[in-house]
Amino acid sequence: FRAPNGLGLGPQGQFFSTDQEGYWMPANRLNHIKPGSFHGNVWSWFPDGKPTSYDPPICWVHPKVDRSPSTMLWVDSDRWGPLAGHLLSFSYGVGRIFLVLQETLDGLMQGGIVPLPVEFDTGLMRARFNRRDGQLYGCGLYGWAGNKTQPGGFYRVRSTGQPLRLPTELHVAANGLVLRFSEPLDPLTATDPSRYSVERWNYRWTQNYGSPDFKLNGEPGRDRLVVAAAYLSQDGRRLFLKLPGLAPAMQMHLQMNLKAADGAAIRTFLHHTVHRLGRQSGEQWLGEPALAATASGLPALRQEAFGLTLTLLGRDGPAQGLSDTRTSRLAALAVPSGQSPTPFLPPGPFVATWRGFIRLDLGGTYRFHPVGRGRVTLTVNHETVISAADLSDEATLEPKASPDAVVQEAGESSSNAVLLQGGLNSLEVTYDSPPEGGALFRLYWSAPEVPAEPIPPTVLVHEADDEQLRRGAQRRLGRELFATRHCAKCHVPASPLASGMPELAQEAPSLEGCGNRFHRDWLSRWVAQPQDVVADATMPACLAAAPGEAAGQARDLAAYLATLVGPEEPGRPDERSALSSEARRQEGQTLYAQLGCIACHLLPGEPKLADDTRRSLGHVRAKWQATSLVDFLRAPGRFYPWTRMPDFQLSRDEALALAAFVLSRGEPTGSGGLSSTEGDPKRGRELVVRLGCVHCHKVPELPPVQFAQPLATLAGRSWSSGCLAEDGERRGKAPAFRFGSEELRALRGLLEHDLASLGRDCWPEFANRQIEALRCRACHGRESGPETWLALEALASDRNAPSANPYDSDETPAHTIHRQRPPLTWAGEKLRPDWVERLLLGQLPYKPRARLPARMPAFPAYARGLAWGLALDHGRSPAPEPVPPIDPALASVGQALVQKGALGCVDCHAVGVQPALAGADTATINFVHVAS
Repeated sequence: FRAPNGLGLGPQGQFFSTDQEGYWMPANRLNHIKPGSFHGNVWSWFPDGKPTSYDPPICWVHPKVDRSPSTMLWVDSDRWGPLAGHLLSFSYGVGRIFLVLQETLDGLMQGGIVPLPVEFDTGLMRARFNRRDGQLYGCGLYGWAGNKTQPGGFYRVRSTGQPLRLPTELHVAANGLVLRFSEPLDPLTATDPSRYSVERWNYRWTQNYGSPDFKLNGEPGRDRLVVAAAYLSQDGRRLFLKLPGLAPAMQMHLQMNLKAADGAAIRTFLHHTVHRLGRQSGEQWLGEPALAATASGLPALRQEAFGLTLTLLGRDGPAQGLSDTRTSRLAALAVPSGQSPTPFLPPGPFVATWRGFIRLDLGGTYRFHPVGRGRVTLTVNHETVISAADLSDEATLEPKASPDAVVQEAGESSSNAVLLQGGLNSLEVTYDSPPEGGALFRLYWSAPEVPAEPIPPTVLVHEADDEQLRRGAQRRLGRELFATRHCAKCHVPASPLASGMPELAQEAPSLEGCGNRFHRDWLSRWVAQPQDVVADATMPACLAAAPGEAAGQARDLAAYLATLVGPEEPGRPDERSALSSEARRQEGQTLYAQLGCIACHLLPGEPKLADDTRRSLGHVRAKWQATSLVDFLRAPGRFYPWTRMPDFQLSRDEALALAAFVLSRGEPTGSGGLSSTEGDPKRGRELVVRLGCVHCHKVPELPPVQFAQPLATLAGRSWSSGCLAEDGERRGKAPAFRFGSEELRALRGLLEHDLASLGRDCWPEFANRQIEALRCRACHGRESGPETWLALEALASDRNAPSANPYDSDETPAHTIHRQRPPLTWAGEKLRPDWVERLLLGQLPYKPRARLPARMPAFPAYARGLAWGLALDHGRSPAPEPVPPIDPALASVGQALVQKGALGCVDCHAVGVQPALAGADTATINFVHVAS
């Protein structure tokens, strides 16, 4: 065991315990204990050798369901009606009692928990049934990591004799789940498959603290199972849910939104584990003609994807009649005055139409609250619920944050209550921007249990198989290729595109100091065919078509570049011995894991994901001169401000260690390819000018020479030669980019129809482009999927790759139990843009999660665009929000709430110089930083 907080004895001598999520414990457990059984905690294993498996629990329990289970107890009182003879699990973590439903298949006990309709002000630790009155008495306390506020309590829980309306039996059939309820169910809701939501997932048993969720195929996340049909027995008590694809899983979570036969609402869940499938079908379990309904009538999408389809239409002036379609993460936008909502429309009034669906696990009643400036019409499930409502002209780009204030501001434009079903609900929002000034729109919703909040991107989906979306994506691909391939460096625009795509201002890497930084043989291979060296390289091959001539040019260019050396750093110590030190290499290996280098880079011999797009580091040893690699790791943007390489602000010792590790895993210097020893630097210098290298790259003492056609002459032409040729003969002496057919169509479309779009941009689109380009989702999840790092850690840990885990396998991590990085899903809504900009500039004087092994790197060239784009994407202003005056009375109440005995925030959060009370390994963000 790890921390068995409570034991239980059954009437036939069964022995039970709970255990807590932690190191070697992927989630909480409810254990059925037998002689000789082992329950997962490797550090308590005494026999020789480490165990390779464990005895499975009755049920795993996710910490979001019960943060910390305590004792288990059989109901041995006949005063508790239908619960007599059942097993209970008590919760310290959430102050609840759960009914444990269990069955035994092939000698293995499995089951799950259902919450009883009672909640306490403190965590429950111990309980017993009183033999005199037959009622339950329990006591509890509050220490840390619970969600209750009272320091302790002593409780009596009596059975009132009123209907429970809960499942009291669970059976896993061969094709679904069979539940027996304490009272009859309403047939109409019970047989409606949309009233159920089923998820399943596995955990990973490792030395880490807890485990993320993994689909059954090993990918991060959860599987969603469809309830194909729901059957109800004639007596109304037994329910069978048919689940195609049902298989053993460590965790399943079934949510239900039903009614009892007497009309009372039943909104509950079953949280359970499936070790074995039964031999009988669910139909056989019911054993009699049953009422049933299938899910065939529910809407489905051919290719479901997160977000909504957004069509933008110019309303007046030069934009009238022009349109554009793209995906939008939210039903929200903010367009500052004088700017465009899309690069394909000039500034001016516009109409925005979002189309898609709200996907709910369970149905419910909601109200919608539009906020902003302009006019809106809202249609839900083909019913107009808000018709041409004028939004308040007094709304600013920062409406009040409190739910009541949002509802008040929406005022008469709010909808009446709307019933949304479980599954897909169609949504269409049409927004007319005001005739002048900035545009602002955000769509909130509220429900009896949900205060007014923006409709989250986690529930918005659309049909991705859409021709207009494909057309919009192709237009954007053309712009992105034009910018990232530096086309405007050769094809110069008539006037600077000052307000256009920020990427047009990118400079290619400077060639200053090339001779100090790179090996000559690697340079010769690189200039010959960049994409043979790095598959996703954006630099074209510019050498002669004839192989022999190209090889000579490559040697000459490398010879010239090798002459571009800078001065030696005065007083720099000789680092060669440190770079070959085994101790340094091991330090670097740990740092490689802690910084998440695995999420963007692939070392030779490491396992790959399907469709792995990480960049290999096999060439690093052949490319870099060792001490220059140390310099690069310390300041990646020194010679290339727009580099995608993150700046981790490493110390010299850290950079030395990381360089030592990476160099030890690379290919030997000069392995394969061309030799540059015969090159002529004079001819190479001439080639740098003649081939146009100076257009993109800064070269000391060599100014660019313009010889390509200006940008204006390209407009409206259909290109099949030069850079956009499909073969070498028609390309001639133009650079060879190796464009695919889709890329060629996108670039030709840009030249023929959309050149004007290069002079416009909008920050949300810039941010979304850079989130992909910078691989932000390698470390940060978003609604469309979990972070890549998580999947790679799991894959690597399965194969014992050392870069998977920053911790020694037999030691407690020295940093923190909080190992996952924060998601990007709500970053634009919750974080101040000025703070995000400082974070990305590397200017924060503190680390928000001080003990997290990972660290947030800087991306200085992208900082402002990302900060502004994230905010505007959520319909928020990028301008710094003024801090409102502090109400001393409210501040005093807040100070009391964060203390022990109230919300207990101080357990995990430091407050200024006062450290978190629960200990350093549990500490997270210091409250002193929250306001900024």
